[in-house]
Amino acid sequence: MVTVIEENVLPKMHNKVKMIVIGQTKIDPSYQRGLRESHVAKLAREWNPLCFGVAIVNVRADDPDTYWVIDGQQRIQALRNIGVEESFQIPAVVLELEGNGDVVKEEASVFNQINMGKMKLSRLENFWGLVRSGDDKANDILKRVEKASLKIAPNGFYVGSGGKQ
Repeated sequence: MVTVIEENVLPKMHNKVKMIVIGQTKIDPSYQRGLRESHVAKLAREWNPLCFGVAIVNVRADDPDTYWVIDGQQRIQALRNIGVEESFQIPAVVLELEGNGDVVKEEASVFNQINMGKMKLSRLENFWGLVRSGDDKANDILKRVEKASLKIAPNGFYVGSGGKQ
């Protein structure tokens, strides 16, 4: 299925970003993956509100008081696991999908587009992110590599003191 993006969709989306109450969120198990308990536990253990991002939810015409979670289920559950109240508010892009009679089908399509198109970071990209964020282990590895007169270039080439790749 190919979704055609209307002109000027960004201004429309901008108007739909708002704070929502997590107690009004629900999951549709017909397309939403199950909770990854180990991932939720890790999110809860290492919680950083700056990394929450925004959830993506849909308001169905037949249930206007419920936000159906398309993206953000694991993060919302992590909040519940650390004990936030159901009245806690999170930022969300609130969609009003119509689905031409099958709104769940359209939610599932958006879910798939979001999750199938993600590009994971390479191990090297992860490493440089850890170094820059001050991770002790990553910085220790970098120091050992540099002590051996080697360099780890951001593009993945390992260059010795002679400049050979």
